[in-house]
Amino acid sequence: MFRSYGRFPACSKLSKYIMNKELKSHIRKLAKKFNHEIEYQNDIVILKSEMNKIELWEPDKYGVNISYNLSDNNFHKLKVEHEGVYDILIDLFRRETGSKLTLKNGVLLTIEEWIKEEGEFAKEKFEELKKDLRSVQIEVRELGGNRYEAEYYDGLLILKDDLCWAKSNVIPIPS
Repeated sequence: MFRSYGRFPACSKLSKYIMNKELKSHIRKLAKKFNHEIEYQNDIVILKSEMNKIELWEPDKYGVNISYNLSDNNFHKLKVEHEGVYDILIDLFRRETGSKLTLKNGVLLTIEEWIKEEGEFAKEKFEELKKDLRSVQIEVRELGGNRYEAEYYDGLLILKDDLCWAKSNVIPIPS
């Protein structure tokens, strides 16, 4: 099922599907934010850090395969729907050990969910961000949150759940 390209497993049959350009762009920005190197090998995106060895490829139009290293030098492979990719990547980028991820069952975080949970505070922070983006170049801004954390990074709103129930999400915010 896997063929090795160097130290990384890869799909044995190259996908006839090319990963969505927007998804690749968002992954590139997240990799930069979380200090991961990024490489492209055919239709496979490879992310590396001292902790992680991650591969992503799109075998079909229904989702993305993600293969990542465990502490015992084995790899675990997941097939996730497109909406779950960012949650898995953010968890992998933030992990401190090479353990297997526990998939979340909660809702996918949206701007509406963030504002609903965090109230007027989140609404004001988001409106302020949109206003500032019209006149100022912003690369990074912490937007805060009590339960749901929000951060603007290089054109993306990154939403995470402190309690690790809801699924993290990445939403493009045009300037």
